Amino acid sequence: MTALTASTKRTQGARLLLAAALVTGTLLAGSGELAAQSLTVERQVLAPAGGRASGGDWTLDATLGQTAIGRASGGEFVLDAGFWTPEPPAPPPGPDTLFSNGFEDTP
Repeated sequence: MTALTASTKRTQGARLLLAAALVTGTLLAGSGELAAQSLTVERQVLAPAGGRASGGDWTLDATLGQTAIGRASGGEFVLDAGFWTPEPPAPPPGPDTLFSNGFEDTP
């Protein structure tokens, strides 16, 4: 086994310190962007089989192989698992900006 010289130890220490500084800087630089993003998960279905069948006045959407269903929640988060979960309710309407100045109120 070869003994490391003081110069080699300093060089390896400097490289390790530089690598740690680069990793830390990269993580800190990206954290502001991550915190500012609004995250959404679109409605998706991954199924081994399924499809749509229709004829006349009827349509049937079907999936096969659903392994887990139900609702899981914690804190402010809710997850409805399963292929046929209900659509989330629409957000309540905002303030009426079209008629907010009262021009429709005629004497």
